[in-house]
This record gives sequence, structure tokens and C-alpha cells, in this order.
Amino acid sequence: MTLNEGGTRLQRCSKVAESIGVADLYAKDETGNPTGTYKDRPAAVGITVAEHIGAKMAAIASDGNAAPSVAAYAAKAGLQCFAFMPNTTPPERLIQVQMYGAPVITLDGSVNECIDLVEKGCRLYGWHHMSTAGPVNPYQREGSKTIAYEICEQLAWQAPDWVAAPVGGGGLVAALWQGFIELKALGLTDRLPRMLAAQAAGCAPLVRAFKAGDPPDKIRRWENPETVATTIEVPFPLDGAMALQAVRDSGGTAVDVEDREILSMTRQLSSSEGILAEPTGAASMAAVAKARSAGVLGDGVIVSVVTGTGLKTLSLFASLWGMGKPSNSIKPADACPAHEQSRLKIERDVLAWAQSIYPSAAIAHL
Repeated sequence: MTLNEGGTRLQRCSKVAESIGVADLYAKDETGNPTGTYKDRPAAVGITVAEHIGAKMAAIASDGNAAPSVAAYAAKAGLQCFAFMPNTTPPERLIQVQMYGAPVITLDGSVNECIDLVEKGCRLYGWHHMSTAGPVNPYQREGSKTIAYEICEQLAWQAPDWVAAPVGGGGLVAALWQGFIELKALGLTDRLPRMLAAQAAGCAPLVRAFKAGDPPDKIRRWENPETVATTIEVPFPLDGAMALQAVRDSGGTAVDVEDREILSMTRQLSSSEGILAEPTGAASMAAVAKARSAGVLGDGVIVSVVTGTGLKTLSLFASLWGMGKPSNSIKPADACPAHEQSRLKIERDVLAWAQSIYPSAAIAHL
């Protein structure tokens, strides 16, 4: 089962690179997948397996991206699908799932509680469990690892020096590492990258374990998680052990970033590189910037995986920055990021010109 996922662009980010002091920086832009996220890759594999074994219904626990993906592929396959999501999920994602024909059941809890409920339902109703956590869906890494394949192919079969990816459940970092190992074993590349695992500071169980030197099987649940990057707000990463082992085996690192750093990079990616990412998708690039500033990340080719589109978080952007609300004046300079302040004068001139012809003219911007 496919909706023509994959084959996403690897975009050089020269402006962000200059701002953080690196030379060769790329974004593996997964926003171009059918539902706007890399989760389409594991969904394609998972629904194909479900069809192969004769499943009639599927269920998915998700904090944002996996549910729309699974709902879309289930719709194409003709499978009835149920989605279980935290009640803090942005409305765009809930609507997207419903538009694909799947009912959404929301819970006052995290994605871990949603997974537990789906597990119970699978035993009762015979659902095929489509949550993208390895313990309940071991096939999902086979889809996500193709990102590593594509990165190497797009770099003329040279593995980058660093690959950064956000960590919620941990499956993506584990899958990327698996993909690079397979390519080296096949002789298609002669080296392996270092892995950089990025988490939000408000929910960083893997980073905490990495910094403490804890063994992979001793990652502790994060209490009271809170971050704007809701799709990595996972208190206990079910694939965290594999992800942490991948980071250590690669000689990499794990970095937690504050919400302000994530949001700043979200705006910088869109306004300077043309990549509209959700906060989670920008978290890995924010972690690259932080690791570079701390002297942890050296020179070389760096690839940051942008996991999902900001079209799914427009309501968040609007609540934070008043996006789309017309105003008859230009925002003050101190309300604008440094890399955008040079635009303020021309914006002021253009608005004044428009108002000289149509006094009711207003400007809408972040």
C-alpha cells in the first residue's frame, strides 16, 4: 500500500548555517510526504502488513502525526480505523484524521495512556495495532529507515558527519541508525554518521538518561511534561533504549532545547529557508545550533530531519504570534527576531503607500 511517500528533498540551509556557524547544513524535509510527515513511511509499511495478514480494522495511538498518516493509508486500503489521541492535540491534526474517515477518541492523558488503551482494545476487538512504537509494531522501523537510504543517495552515497532528529518515542533515531548500518554493511557507504537526539527541555527523558550515563533500559518516565512540540511530548519513550544505544554507538550526543529555542528556529526555517515546520520538526535544527554553540558539534556535513509540516500547527502559531490578524501599524522592532528586523522599514513604507491610496489598508504578519 502506498500513497507515493518518500523521495523527499534534501535542502541545503545556507542562511541557517551561517547564523549558527557551520558550513554544510542540510534539512531532510519530510513535510513533502502525502500527509505532511515522515510518519507516512511507517504507515505505508504497517498498513501493507495489515492487509497481508487479513486485518479488517486498525487502531492507532498518536500524539499528532502518526494518526493522520495511518488514517490516510487505512482509507486507501479500505480498512476501518480508530485513532486515540491526547486531548491536548492541536485541532488541525484531529480534523485531518477525521477527514480521512477515522473517528478520534481523545483522552485526558499522554500518548502512553493512549497506547495502553489501544492494547486493551486490540485484545477485545481484534484491531491491528498501528502505533509506531517498536514493542507494538516492529515493522515501523522498516519504513523510517528509508530516510537514511535517501540521505546517503542524495549525498552521492556519502554518509553525513552528523544526523539530527527529534525524539519522542525514540523510533526515528533507532530507525535512522539501522538504515545507515545496513548501507555500510552493503558497501554503499564507507562510514557511519554520529547521531544527535533532540528533545524538548520540558520532556527530555532520553537526554536525562544520556547525560547521567544511565543504561538504555533504565530510562525513567518524565513527570509533568510540557512543551509546544507536542508530538515529542512523550513521557516514556517505548523505543528509547534503542535510540539511546544508537546515540552512544555512533559517538553522538543528546540535546534538550527550550521552547523559545524551538520556536525561534521554527520561524527562522520558514522565513529564511522556505521550510514551514511544526515545532517538533524544527527541534532537531535548534539542537544542532545549541550543540554547535556548546562546542559539541564540529565541522562537516550535518543533516537535520524536519519531521512534519507547520500546516498542522497554524492554530498554535496564531495563538503565539497573532498570525493573520490585520493591523494598521507595523510591529515594533523589539518584537521581531534579529534576522527579520531589516525588513521592517520596507514593510512600513509599503503599508504607508497602500494606505495613501486605500486608507483602510492593513497588514497581516507574524
